[in-house]
Order: sequence, then structure tokens, then C-alpha cells
Amino acid sequence: MKITFTFLIIILGSTVFSQKKQIEGFSHPESVIYWKDSLLFVSNIGEQRGDSIHDGYISLVKFDGTIVKKELFSDLDDPKGLCLHDNKLYVSDITKVVAIDLESKEKQSFPGPNAKFLNDITVDDQDNIYVSDMMTSAIYRLKDERLQVWIQDKELENPNGLLFDDGRILIASWGVFENGKVREAKNAALRAVDLETKEIIKLSIDIGNLDGLQKTGEGYFVSDWVNGGVYLVRLKGPTRLFKKTEKSVGDILYLEKHNLLVLPMNLQNRVDFEYLN
Repeated sequence: MKITFTFLIIILGSTVFSQKKQIEGFSHPESVIYWKDSLLFVSNIGEQRGDSIHDGYISLVKFDGTIVKKELFSDLDDPKGLCLHDNKLYVSDITKVVAIDLESKEKQSFPGPNAKFLNDITVDDQDNIYVSDMMTSAIYRLKDERLQVWIQDKELENPNGLLFDDGRILIASWGVFENGKVREAKNAALRAVDLETKEIIKLSIDIGNLDGLQKTGEGYFVSDWVNGGVYLVRLKGPTRLFKKTEKSVGDILYLEKHNLLVLPMNLQNRVDFEYLN
């Protein structure tokens, strides 16, 4: 493990970044979520060969960047999105959702019929789990231990990041694939799907190839994987670039109480900790 400290003053709009830690030693980290007691879970995809070689794992990390246990949960395929509910860690893993009991460490798998590339995952206030399938422009729902398509629509523009908020599922879209190629997708926007009506609403301008999605006091942070950046989509006011990053910033975490922005850098095998003032 290598930890790099950088002290900087960069003014972007009204925000000042004062300290940055870069933690190396991961294997294509994708998603970061808060657990408890200043502890975070980090999903590691592994070698990304496109097959099921069971080299994916979940790391346990402290706020200060210390890796408590590199492979807390292992024997996963390509784990990406993470969410917590009822003392279980839910993980999207290519074509299935894996539920890990945090006490017994036992795993339960829920396969998604016709799923191709399950990505981010969230839970609503009725105990339903939602997971995006970026390759089929669909969102699956895990309800009563069955994972099924909840909505599938081209208007979702290949959903990546998900977040439940105020009766809606917020979606960070990847974009429409050009020539059938994921990496050539057109820029996409932040969207929302109403849980009751399933109406799809566009909340922002087209930004980029979106990945992570987090709520802030002003609106939402979204990350642009391809171009490298974190944008602030305001509830009132224009969308703006909040922070320029390197390419491959994934499913970010923002903890407003701690002024902490955590950025999994997929291609760099690194997780960046940004302390905001």
C-alpha cells in the first residue's frame, strides 16, 4: 500500500480543496460507501478480463485511508455497486446481486434474468433494492427475493449510477452507445424515474459519461468516468464542473458531515480522499 499526501489550494467556483490523499493498492476500485465508525467499503472489480474468474473483492478502509482488510469479502466476479440494508451488504456482480450478511458473512445470490452488466445499486424506503443494467438500458428491482426488470427504456440512456431520493430513483446515465461501443457513448444527463408512475424526467443538461451519484445540500454530485470530473447538478442554478479529475473516476462517495469526497480511480488502482473546506 502506498499513501501520497498532496496539499493544495484550488478554487473552483466557491469551493476550496485543501488536502488530498491518494491510496494505492486496490484492484480496479469501482464503488465506495460508508458503513459505520469511520469505516468504508470499497468494491474491487479485479482484473477486468470480462469473464468470471472470481478475483473480485470488497475492501474495508478507514477515513484516513488505512486499509483495515484488503479482501474482507472475496470470491466475487466483478463487484461494482454497493448498498447497505438491514445489516446486509448488497453488491452488483455482473448478472446477479449478492447479499452478504455482515454478521454471519454468509452470501446469497439473486440472478437477474437477461442481465448483462449490472452496475450501481440503491434501496428505497420500502426495502426494495434497485440495480442498473448499463448494457440493456434497464433497472432491475429485488423484491421478495426475486430480481426482475422494473423498467427498461432507451430514454434511460444506459443507466449507471443510482440513488433513491424523495420518491424517485435518480440515474446517472452513461449515454447512447455509438456504433454499439460503450466507450463511444454520447454525453448523457442526470435523470429521475418516479417510483409510482415510472415517468422519466431529465434533470440536467448532457454532461458526460456519468458514473457516480451522490446527494449534496445544493443538489447532486455526478462523476464523469470518461472525461474525468465531478459535476454539481444544482436544484436551483446551473450545472457546473466542481472538480477536474483523471479519467475513470467511478462511483463516488460524499460525506457532507465530514467534508469528505472519496473518489475511486478505476484504471489507476487508487482511491482518492479529498477533504473540502
